[in-house]
Amino acid sequence: MGVFQQLFKAAKEKNGIPSEPFAAGDDFPLAAPAGWSGQPYVVVYLSLTCRDCVRLLADIPDSLAHLNGRLSMYIEGTEEEVAEIVHYYTFAIPVRPISSTDRLMVHRIGLTPFAYYVDEQNKVVRSGAVHTKAEILELVNGNSSYGAAVSYGQD
Repeated sequence: MGVFQQLFKAAKEKNGIPSEPFAAGDDFPLAAPAGWSGQPYVVVYLSLTCRDCVRLLADIPDSLAHLNGRLSMYIEGTEEEVAEIVHYYTFAIPVRPISSTDRLMVHRIGLTPFAYYVDEQNKVVRSGAVHTKAEILELVNGNSSYGAAVSYGQD
């Protein structure tokens, strides 16, 4: 880790801001969506002020076919904005608005787009930045190149 990354991490920790997402094996902070208990699922975090996030929205319906529909989303935006997106894309998955504070403090997501892959026991398996459907599927499948290419906090 570089000097600037160490300083930034130390400053965030000093201010009580989590500096890292949940690690593999950590409990995911929320219960599985209704009907998904005992099944793995993906949680994607997007922001309406993030260009890559808005682009990723178009890939989500196609991703669902590969994930047996077990994908949920949190979108940083107002309830009205999120409802409009759900209506426009006709999402039949859980999509909820999230505040920047909850995204950072509860879900431990510093940057979007980001995803957690959660197992049957509601434990984090893997997490990372996701910019495309392919990266969501790599996260789920655990491709060895995925972790090196999109580890948290690196471009």
